[in-house]
Amino acid sequence: MEHLVLWLVLGICLGVGGWQLAVWLGEIRDKNKKYKAASAYTRERNKPLLVIGGPWGNKRARRWLKMPAHGNGDVCLDIDRRAIDGHPKGVIANVTHIPFSDRSFGAAFASHLLEHLPTTDDAKKALAELNRVAEAVFIAYPSKQSIAGWVIPDHHLWVWQKGDTIYFKQRGGSGGGDKEEYHSLISQGKAFMIGDKLSKVGNATEQLKMTDEVLALQEEAGHLAQQLFGDDLEKGDRFSNRLLDIYARAQGKDFLIIHNPGGWGNTHLEHCLRWERSIVDGINATLERLGYTWLLIQHFRTGYGWREVMRDIKEQSRFFASKAKIMAAEVEFLTRHINNLKVILIGVSQGAAFGNAVMQRLTNLRQVYSVELGLFFLQRPRRVVTERTLAIDSNGLMPDAMMEWDIITMLRAFLAAPFRWIKYRLEGNPIKFSLCINVPGHEYNWEYPEVRQQIEDFLQINLGTKSDLEGGLS
Repeated sequence: MEHLVLWLVLGICLGVGGWQLAVWLGEIRDKNKKYKAASAYTRERNKPLLVIGGPWGNKRARRWLKMPAHGNGDVCLDIDRRAIDGHPKGVIANVTHIPFSDRSFGAAFASHLLEHLPTTDDAKKALAELNRVAEAVFIAYPSKQSIAGWVIPDHHLWVWQKGDTIYFKQRGGSGGGDKEEYHSLISQGKAFMIGDKLSKVGNATEQLKMTDEVLALQEEAGHLAQQLFGDDLEKGDRFSNRLLDIYARAQGKDFLIIHNPGGWGNTHLEHCLRWERSIVDGINATLERLGYTWLLIQHFRTGYGWREVMRDIKEQSRFFASKAKIMAAEVEFLTRHINNLKVILIGVSQGAAFGNAVMQRLTNLRQVYSVELGLFFLQRPRRVVTERTLAIDSNGLMPDAMMEWDIITMLRAFLAAPFRWIKYRLEGNPIKFSLCINVPGHEYNWEYPEVRQQIEDFLQINLGTKSDLEGGLS
C-alpha cells in the first residue's frame, strides 16, 4: 500500500511537472514568435524596434547562464538599471511615461511585463504609451495554466488577448476585485501584427536621429543624477525619470510653473489650504490672460514620516543647501534643453524660503522668476531679493505674526492646533497637522487686493503680453 501511494504521488508530480514544462515551453514559443514578428515589422516599416523590459531582468542567474529572456531590440527600456546593463541604447524609464516622441518606433515588444503593474489603470497607461511611440505593439504574457503565474507575488494582473483587444483583470486585493478591464489597440496601433504586408513609410535615418537625441538627453540626465546622488541608484533613477517626464510635458509651453508647498513641502495641491491654492490658480489665470501657455508641476522636497521631517528641519537650518541644489539643477537642465522656456517658482512660508534658496543658485538664469509669500522670520536674514523675485511679507489686512516674530500670537496658534486637528477628525474631515496651525495674518489669499495687485503687477512688468513679446521679436 505504501508503495502504491508513493508511486501515485510520484506519478502526480511527474504529470504536473510535465504539464508545467509544456506550458512553459509554450510561453517561450509564443514570446519568440512575437519578438520575431516585431523585428520583421520594424524592418518593413524601416524604423527601430523598442523592447520594454531588459532581457537580463534583475537577477544574476540569466547573465551567469548566458540566457537572455529575449532579444535586445534597437532601444531597450527598463525601470531597473541592472536589466539593461551593457545595452548600447538602454533607457531607464517607466513604461507609463516613455520619453520618446510619437511613432518613433516601428514596433514595441513587451514580454511578461503588464502583469507586474499594480492596477489595470497602470496597464492602460502603459499600453497607451506603447501605442503612442510605436506603430505596432506585441505583448507576451503568462498563461493562466502556469503555476508560477499564480504564485509569483508581484503578479498583480491577469493579461490576455482576444483579436486586437488586450484584457486585464485585477487579481483581488485592493485593485478592483473581479472586474474585467480592457484596452483596445485598434485605434492607436495594432497588437500582434504577425505577417501583415505593409508598404515602407517614414525615414529611418530621421527616426534614428530623433531616437539618438532622446538617448543623449537621457544619458545627460543620468549623468546629472549621478553627480547629485552618487551611488544611490534608486534616488538617481527617480530624479532622471522625473526630469525626462517634465521635459516631455513642457514641450511647446511658454512657462513651467513650479509650486513649492508650504509646511514640510510634501502636500499635494488639492490638499493645501484654500488660500495657497488660490495663489497658484491666480497666477495661472494671469498667465492665460497675458496669452501664455503653461505647465504646472509640484516639487516635493520632503517625504513622509518623522525621519523625513527631521531631515527637513536640518535642511531648513542650512537654508535648504542640498535640496535647493537638486531643484536648481533640475531647472537649469530644463531651461537649457527647451527653447524659450521660462520658469516661475511659487512658494509660501517654508516653500517661499526654499524657492529663494533655489533662486540664489540661479542668478544667471534670467528666465526664472520667483513669487514668495510669508517667508518664516527665522529665514528672513538669509533671503536675497532681486528684480526677478517678488517677496510679499503682508497680506495688506493685518500684520503677519509669522513674519513679525510675534512669539505670543504664534504660541497660541501652535497650542490650539492639536485641538483643531482633533475637531476635524471627529467631524470626519482629517487633515494634516501642519494645516491646523493658523497663525493670524499668515494668509495670502488671491482675493486680498494688495496680494493680487502685487502679483499681477510683477508678472505684467516682467513678462508683458505674449503678443507684445512676439511683436518685439519680429
